[in-house]
Amino acid sequence: MSRILKKAAVAVATAAVMALGLPATQANAINLVDCGNRIDFLKVHYGYGTEYWACFANAGSYTQYFRYTTQVDAGNNKVQIWVYDNGNQYYRTLQKWESVWWYCCTVDVQKVKIF
Repeated sequence: MSRILKKAAVAVATAAVMALGLPATQANAINLVDCGNRIDFLKVHYGYGTEYWACFANAGSYTQYFRYTTQVDAGNNKVQIWVYDNGNQYYRTLQKWESVWWYCCTVDVQKVKIF
């Protein structure tokens, strides 16, 4: 009987250590969402001839080649965008509610990340 109790005690102790000892991890679940009338999403305005808005919610990274990008709005997010501009590649960080426009020309956004 004491052997069964010892095994049960070890199982309970192990479960407690696992529950308390492992840090919670943040989900990396960025989503492409319908923009609607929302202003809090990360928005990428792109297209040539026909214009599109791609909107994103939740933290994480999303890789897609947005050709002919003219504007990026951070919405209620701190974001980072990877830009290809006339042979130059760089990234730019935008704070909450910050926007960036390319008036003279367009760039290609290759990746977006919400922190």
